[in-house]
Amino acid sequence: MKKPQLRNATVLQRVVVQKKEIRIEMPSQKVVAKVDKKLLETKNKQIASARRIQQFWRDGRNRLKWKNTAEGLRNKQKENFGNGVLVVMFVLQVAAGLIRWYTGIYLIFLVMVVNFYLLMLVWASTLPLKSTWQLKIGNALPPFLGIMDKLIHIDLLSIHGWFGLFFFVVIIVLFYRLFISMTTTLKHTYAADIHGLSARLSTKIIAGLPILCYLGMNIISSQFARKYIKDDLCHYVPGAYWDKNYTSRTSMVNGRWMNCTDSKQLDRYYPDTPKTVNEVMMEQEMNAYVANILKYNVFLLQMVELTILLMTSQVLLRVCRLTVNDILSLRVSGWELSLSIVTLIRVASIMVQGGLNLEMFKFSDYLNIFWGLLYFIGILYIVAIAIIIKLVRDAAAVIHLEKNPKAKQLRSKSVEIIHKRRPRQSVIQRQKIEDIV
Repeated sequence: MKKPQLRNATVLQRVVVQKKEIRIEMPSQKVVAKVDKKLLETKNKQIASARRIQQFWRDGRNRLKWKNTAEGLRNKQKENFGNGVLVVMFVLQVAAGLIRWYTGIYLIFLVMVVNFYLLMLVWASTLPLKSTWQLKIGNALPPFLGIMDKLIHIDLLSIHGWFGLFFFVVIIVLFYRLFISMTTTLKHTYAADIHGLSARLSTKIIAGLPILCYLGMNIISSQFARKYIKDDLCHYVPGAYWDKNYTSRTSMVNGRWMNCTDSKQLDRYYPDTPKTVNEVMMEQEMNAYVANILKYNVFLLQMVELTILLMTSQVLLRVCRLTVNDILSLRVSGWELSLSIVTLIRVASIMVQGGLNLEMFKFSDYLNIFWGLLYFIGILYIVAIAIIIKLVRDAAAVIHLEKNPKAKQLRSKSVEIIHKRRPRQSVIQRQKIEDIV
């Protein structure tokens, strides 16, 4: 009886042990299952986060791709526009050369001034571009015909001719360096809206083209009319004759009036009180001839003045950051004030020159006053360009100071005044600041 009882006892013990083991194992499986679920959820979150990050960078890459594409198209448009302006400048050069060769009419100075104005347009339109080859070609085009004319007559050049040739070469290098320095300054100041600045400058320059064309048409009409005025005048001047054997190196037109429009001839034969029909006609033709010369020079100076005023305004307002409040509160440097005074004197001198006539002076006195004012205005132009170069260099020093605030360098008063001014903000820049606020 004892043996079966022992067997039953061992079986019961095994069952109890198995039950105990089952009871012990069941909670551990639940913990493992919970841990597996947490790991799976964490892994899914990581995968989702990785997908979001990948999608973010993919979208950012696509946006950057489209932005670069749009930027490239915009730069291509500006480059094509600059190329078109260069073609117009070259066509004007060719047209002036052909007119000079076939008719003998001199339009080189007119084309030179127009091309310099168009050079401002090339500079404004290519402002955001990195390449400067268009600016190099544009700087070489305005004085091209003048240099060629000097080289054709190089064996006959006087001191004034050699000075003019040297001046043309200096202008090419000087204005190229000036435009490059202005471009660097404006790219730093208007880094957020350089394309908008380029569009605004181009619009302003294009808006001035009708005025330039009006002045240019007056110059062309005066040049074409001078030939007929001279033919009518020389018939009444004693000692004047037509030399049919006269030839020119720059024109295929032969023949020229001699001893007719020299200052001595006009001063000697200009009648103070005309008594005969011949003297009356000679007085009228002399007045018409002098008025024609005066018209040509005054309109040419006005075209030059339009171009220089445009450059002066952009240097003061854009490069030097001058505002109306600075002007009203007299927060201007000595160089800026000097440039304004020189500009006012120059404009007043052109107005005085436009009011000259033969009724006020003798022809010799008239010529002395006329050429004196012309040389004085030319000196004022040189002084204005020198001041503009100084202001652009000061603005470049300000940019260097803003990029390297810890750099130790000598500062002039002009640099300090420009540095204290806030950069002019465009509409887009102000909108961005308002959105951030």
